[in-house]
Amino acid sequence: FASTTGEAIQLYEGSNITIASSTIVDSFDSDAIGIYDGSTLNISSTTIDKVHDGNAIGVYDSRVVITDSVVSNVYNSDGIGIYDSTLNISSSTIENVSGDALGLYDTDSTLTNVTVQNGENDGIIVSGGNATISGSTVSGFEEGTGISIDFPDSTVIISDTEVSGNG
Repeated sequence: FASTTGEAIQLYEGSNITIASSTIVDSFDSDAIGIYDGSTLNISSTTIDKVHDGNAIGVYDSRVVITDSVVSNVYNSDGIGIYDSTLNISSSTIENVSGDALGLYDTDSTLTNVTVQNGENDGIIVSGGNATISGSTVSGFEEGTGISIDFPDSTVIISDTEVSGNG
């Protein structure tokens, strides 16, 4: 997928999709991938690069599993924004984001061996919901916090994770 105005991929109303070994480049004015209303997205070995004025991945009331993938160079928005959903992400990288790299809002999340690096705002935001972060690295957020936690539904678990070089 290359050079799209609007979402490169949209899922609605309980749709299911698997994206594997793919590249999405140069998305403008919307999320590169938008997932809505009970849909399920599985991403593996995929790169999402150069997203302008939208999240690389925006998830709303849905479920996402991401493995061995890269989200990079997201301008004027968040790398991955997850709202009222479920996220499992492993062995992946989110980097060079001008907004927050990973926003988890009222979401149940598990992050394993994830590298979140180099951005302007916060690395990971947990606002409501539940989160477990293990074996990960969060670094290089110039003006923000490595991991910001606000009103979680239960104890956020962070283990074997390096958080360094942040605002």
